[in-house]
Amino acid sequence: MVKIIKVKAIVSILLFITFLVTLFSGIGLMISPRGKVANMTNWIFLGLDKWQLLKVFWERNKGKINDKSKTELKLPVEIDGFKFFGLADRVDTLEDGTVEIIDYKTNKKPIDKDKREIQLGFYALALQKLGYKVSKLTLDMLKLEKPVEFGLDSEGEVTSLNGREKGFTLQEVKEKIIELAKAIANDYEQGFECADDDGACRFCGYKFYCPKWDE
Repeated sequence: MVKIIKVKAIVSILLFITFLVTLFSGIGLMISPRGKVANMTNWIFLGLDKWQLLKVFWERNKGKINDKSKTELKLPVEIDGFKFFGLADRVDTLEDGTVEIIDYKTNKKPIDKDKREIQLGFYALALQKLGYKVSKLTLDMLKLEKPVEFGLDSEGEVTSLNGREKGFTLQEVKEKIIELAKAIANDYEQGFECADDDGACRFCGYKFYCPKWDE
């Protein structure tokens, strides 16, 4: 038993080292100067070459990121008795003391309206509960022409700053996520049929409650 555990530990360490080497090699290729290996191999990332991707990100963010900016901000929050958890890509503190929530996407096509509203709306609700005053919500899709930007007022009204997207309210978002939470709780209590194929479990919203994964 001890030998088996040691072998597993050694394999885990080797896999971790391999992952780190691959990760830093990829980063090195992405940021290497022109004329280096990345250019010679015509390295592509998410459909854009490294220079295009970096240029898009820099042009949209220069002058915005400061020492008060937070990245990968954890958002544990309880709403109407249900516990939720989110991870905001970036939160910037603006000049007036309010904050802007920025979520990055690499999709080639616009995000579905309902998914966009639930994600950005939840981040806003969570940050408000943590004491932040949110005034702007941004979905920065690096492969599209412009970010999708919304303004948020003190009444919870969310309006498009681009003039294209339909507005919504944080109350509507709250009602939607509570409805989803209740549906999950009901299925958890009443039981549901588990999928035989693990592939279907990858993005399943019930995975953390599924008896298949309790084993």
